[in-house]
Amino acid sequence: MSSSVTVVHALVTLLSLESASTGHHIGISQRRRVTTVLWILSSYAWEHRVSSSSSLTVIKRVPDIIPRFLTDPNTIFVGIRNSQDAKRLARTRHQLEIGELLDAGMYVVDSQGRSLRGRSFEEIVEKCMGFRGVKLDRGISRSDWSVEYLSNDQILQVSVDAYVCFKLGVSARLWQVKF
Repeated sequence: MSSSVTVVHALVTLLSLESASTGHHIGISQRRRVTTVLWILSSYAWEHRVSSSSSLTVIKRVPDIIPRFLTDPNTIFVGIRNSQDAKRLARTRHQLEIGELLDAGMYVVDSQGRSLRGRSFEEIVEKCMGFRGVKLDRGISRSDWSVEYLSNDQILQVSVDAYVCFKLGVSARLWQVKF
């Protein structure tokens, strides 16, 4: 999965977790800020494939809000199998750093309380959310994320990934995990 997916996914997940943890809805000004950050990320078409250490494309300088957001100690970055994301961001031309990363797969359990550590995305979704057949397509994950306009399949996949991690993060109350 590209870092664009990871970063956008992390932002969407974080914002959802912040809202859930405080019991408040995200306000209009916060929504605008969030929308702006997401727009910046998606419109600049982040490039970084799993197998390479290519740099971020299009932009010569990352907007200041991005590094501040990524390193804010009050942010939580949730994903599944996201342990390499910090290294991937560090290898970019901009050498970005990111705060704590939580792998939801390490914390979620099935209805009997058994750990789902090491299980596939599809199995985690089925056991925790009750949806069968929800999986991430490797072909889409490895497709070209540096294009100016993402395909509908890419947008759908990143949306599903972000939604699932948000729901898992809320159900496992991952904002309470101590580092």
